[in-house]
Amino acid sequence: MGFGQGKFGHIWKLENKGNYHVAEMSTSKKNKNTDQYETDWANKFVRLVGTAHQQADQLDISKNVKIGACEVTNKYDKDKNTTYTNYAIFNFEDASNNNGNHSSSRQATGKGSGDSFMNIPNGIDEDSELPFN
Repeated sequence: MGFGQGKFGHIWKLENKGNYHVAEMSTSKKNKNTDQYETDWANKFVRLVGTAHQQADQLDISKNVKIGACEVTNKYDKDKNTTYTNYAIFNFEDASNNNGNHSSSRQATGKGSGDSFMNIPNGIDEDSELPFN
């Protein structure tokens, strides 16, 4: 299953960093041999940005979420000879929402199209002030 759009996961812990939230989350899948759920992906540093950042303020972390628009990127630090993998979620929905209504995500962005673009105010230095750099 893993991390990706349309996947279901559980957010265990949230921390508001001002312009974004950092979430500790995991996904699981059912083992067909044992009939038990097993964690197949977990990360302590998933950034919730844009609409997801706004949604996180009202999130009941006892419930699962369905991941909406998201991104996985890598950044190589030449000085440390290390590659970092970054996970970002732009929106999500409550997995217990049975009708599949995505309207809460659309209303929070002020757009009806459901796209994942984030409005960036004028005067922001894109190289240093955006939450996902």
